[in-house]
Amino acid sequence: MTRPVGRRKARLGVLLPLVALPAAFLAQAERMPLVAVVALACGLAPLAGLTGLRAMEMAWHWPGGLWYVGDTVYLRTTFTNSGSRTTPVLTVRQESPGLPMPDLTVPMLTPGESATVDVPLQLAARRGPAPLGRTTQLHNRLSGRGHALKQAQTQELLPAVRPRPDLPPARILDPLARPAEDGFGTGRRGTADPLLLRQFASGDQVSSVHWRSTARAGLPVVMEREQLAAGLLVLLVADTGVGAAWEAAVARAAGMVQAAAALALPVAVLAAAPAQQLGGSPTYDAVQDWLAGLVLAGPAEPALLERTVSLASGGLVAVLSADPLLARAVTGGGAGPVVDLLATTW
Repeated sequence: MTRPVGRRKARLGVLLPLVALPAAFLAQAERMPLVAVVALACGLAPLAGLTGLRAMEMAWHWPGGLWYVGDTVYLRTTFTNSGSRTTPVLTVRQESPGLPMPDLTVPMLTPGESATVDVPLQLAARRGPAPLGRTTQLHNRLSGRGHALKQAQTQELLPAVRPRPDLPPARILDPLARPAEDGFGTGRRGTADPLLLRQFASGDQVSSVHWRSTARAGLPVVMEREQLAAGLLVLLVADTGVGAAWEAAVARAAGMVQAAAALALPVAVLAAAPAQQLGGSPTYDAVQDWLAGLVLAGPAEPALLERTVSLASGGLVAVLSADPLLARAVTGGGAGPVVDLLATTW
């Protein structure tokens, strides 16, 4: 994406030379050489580093794909002088909430010249999608001093930094993968309702042959079936915490969501205020980004517990809470399998 670097307010840049340059000549006439030199420097300084600034263009690119805690990504910025004069030295300050970002230094560029700067970003903590802000600093060629430049507002967002999913073991996944006579279609081949008939192929198990259909067709026929899941994964979030243990629990929650995605099971998120739950049937990516930006959730009210128990009938509840009694309350309410993500390690 390409944006102009910005336009400097010209009041000081115009007024200072108009005042300082005549003062330098008057000081020289009055035989005050030191004052004349200082006044001349002040008059020329604003003019020394402004040439071609409005013709500077800036394009930034960040790698595609997903960002996870612990990764290092490189943010690439390309500066191009599309004007007719040499541009001054620039420093670009970058800011994005929750992500330390170093400043960029851009050398003087001749007309048509470009400079590309790669900045490594250490993704040390999770966070949701956040805006990228930039402030450009102009460095004077004579004095070396910097002047802030006014920059247009940008709407670019950096991707969410997701918790790295900690996948659950098979014993946790068993309730999710349990087939049933009715429920949600998972797209997996299993042993429930018939899905389709096809001709026997090399590598098929003999036990998979549907003999009645084989007798009618006169050649071996295999019946494939679709596995149905009895419920869904309900993620209940309340009483957020801090520290390494809490972050590990969030990573386990992300692992549960990823496991549900592998099984094509729907996920529901129920969260205590002020954290907002994801209504409807959110995508797996939406839930992972929601976990990345999770900051605060209040205590679970009785109505939230009732909704959790009702929604999780036949499914599995994963409780992400610093309150050790919440998982017990959900279990006591009659929900199916319940996993306390903070207390359970794998």
